Formats: sequence, C-alpha cells, structure tokens
Amino acid sequence: MRGTVKEKRGRNIMQNYSGEEGLQYHLQIRKGDVGRYVIMPGDPKRCARIAGYFDDARLVADSREYITYTGYLDGEMVSVTSTGIGGPSASIAMEELALSHILNAEGEKLQYILGTLPGTSPCACPHDVLAVNKSVTALVEAVTQNQMLLKNKLAQVLEFCPLPSPPPPACKPEPGPTPCPSPCRPDPCVSQCPVSCSPPHLVSHQVLSCEKSAVQLIGLRERMLWNPDCRLCWRQRSRSGKDICLDERTPAQIQLDPGKTYAVQYALNVCATSPEEGTILLRQSPCGAFTDALPLHFSIGHPAHGQQTLHYVSVMHPCINNGYSVKLSLMLDAKAPLYVEQAVMDVVEL
Repeated sequence: MRGTVKEKRGRNIMQNYSGEEGLQYHLQIRKGDVGRYVIMPGDPKRCARIAGYFDDARLVADSREYITYTGYLDGEMVSVTSTGIGGPSASIAMEELALSHILNAEGEKLQYILGTLPGTSPCACPHDVLAVNKSVTALVEAVTQNQMLLKNKLAQVLEFCPLPSPPPPACKPEPGPTPCPSPCRPDPCVSQCPVSCSPPHLVSHQVLSCEKSAVQLIGLRERMLWNPDCRLCWRQRSRSGKDICLDERTPAQIQLDPGKTYAVQYALNVCATSPEEGTILLRQSPCGAFTDALPLHFSIGHPAHGQQTLHYVSVMHPCINNGYSVKLSLMLDAKAPLYVEQAVMDVVEL
C-alpha cells in the first residue's frame, strides 16, 4: 500500500563484515536488493519520506550514512539510497549500487539461458550456455581488475606520502662527578661539563621511492577527430616510476618495460556524425610481448542522443622479454571517424 514502509525486524542489518559473498561492504546490499532506478539523496532522513511514495516499500539496509529502501512505482522496481556528505561518499554509493545491479543482471542472464528464471524454460543448446558463461566470466573479471587497479592506486598514494623523521636520541652523559644538563646540547656541554659530551647523533631518513610505475594520460586535445586505422594521441598528466613513459615526439604510443604485468584502463567520451559500429584495439608492438587484450566493441546511436562513454579495463601479462621496450597504442577499427570529446587512460604496473 502506498505510504507505508515495512522494516526488516529480528535481524541485524547494520553491520556485516564477515565477508559474505555478494554483500557490498559499505551499503550492505545483496543481489536483487535494489531496482533498476535509484534515487540518491544526501540526507539519510529523506529516504523514509521518499520511500513513502513507493508501493510495498521495505527497508533493505541501514549501514553508516547509507540507508536503502526498495519498492515499486508504476510496477517498476525502484530504490532510494542516501549518499551522505561529500563526493567520496557519493562515489562509494554509486559504485556499489552499480556493482549490485550488474551482478544481479549477469545472474539473471544465466538463469534465463538455463530456464530457471520464473516464466522461462530451457531452450538453449550447450554451445549457447558456454557462450553466455564466457560473457559473464569476462564481465566479472573486468570488475575484479578495476578493483585491483583502484587498490594499486591507493597503494601508490600511500608510498608517496613522506614519513616523519624520527627525533634525535637523547644525549646520555658519561659517568662523572657532575652530570650533563638534560637534554644535552653542544654549547652547554662544552662550557659546563667536565667530561666532554658528544653532540646528538642524527639518524638520516630517506623517503622510499615508489617501486611500481604508473602513468595517467589524457587526450591530446578536446574534441579530437579519430580516423579509422589511426592511433589515438595522448599527453601526460602524471607519472611515477620509470618503466612506463610517453614520448612527446610519438604521443600515440606508450612505452612499457617488458617482463612485467600491467593494468590498462581507459574511458572515452565519443560521438559520431551518424550511427556507427566498430572496435577499439589495444595494440602492442612488437606483438607477442604480452598476452593479447580483448577488443572493445561499441555501437553508437544517432548523434541527437549525445555523447557515449566507453569504458575498458584489461590486465596484460608478460609472455616474452627480449629486452626491448614495448609500445602500446589504441587503434580505431571502424568505417567512419569518431569525435573524441574527452579521453583518459591509466597504465599501472601490478
């Protein structure tokens, strides 16, 4: 009934840090807990009021600043989740909501092909089942690789944070009739102590440099025209380490040190003058130095629909190390050019 909210009772939904499979760490939501559309207010107190407009609303989870209700509007399953204050908190909420929905959709894909989804019956051959299973596995691996990339970025930030220098040790006076003043300083010790007192021994501290390499690139300029069979050009935004670099003389090629594992992630805001389909290839030269990366297939609708964002994540494992650097680039395989409004790429050594 509209205007009523049924809360879960008899179980603790505030915290569950036991590592339950499929449970999102911060939001405490599981597969199927949220609808396709989610309203995201900042103040947690607004969630109950918004849920009052849902049909059959129920409290799904209440954890930290994240409160989630799920119900129905015009027969469509919808949810409301608070984000708390600030961009980082909101980004956590959006990422975990997206992951929960993606995993639920992939699970329903398997249920449909196997005929276990309500209202369906088995109608697929073993070849179709294997193809769907491969698709689900690829998406789950992409999500996992993205989490690995974020974790590696955090580790790099922590390595760059300088450690405070340790304080100098206190000067201990040698045995004698007159003790040294404490704490001992060079000048007072020379003038007042009959026994010479050595100055404090300063321990030198050196900030450890980052062992891993990483580079972040952005498009050479905004609204670039990317022609078929051409490489996308970049400029460097930030860099750490020495195993990954971009030569300004060849801005379309990223140089990698062979024999190491790298995570590659890029996001492109693109549009086309007409509906277009194609593939973006992650090319390496010479070939065979790393495992082959899967291509990104895209389909862009009518220009009136606006820009489309293309996301890609891959992990490249070394195959052959001949001592020569490997050049990495993005190649467009399509019949017509694309307009790249904005582009960003991260290459991180794992």
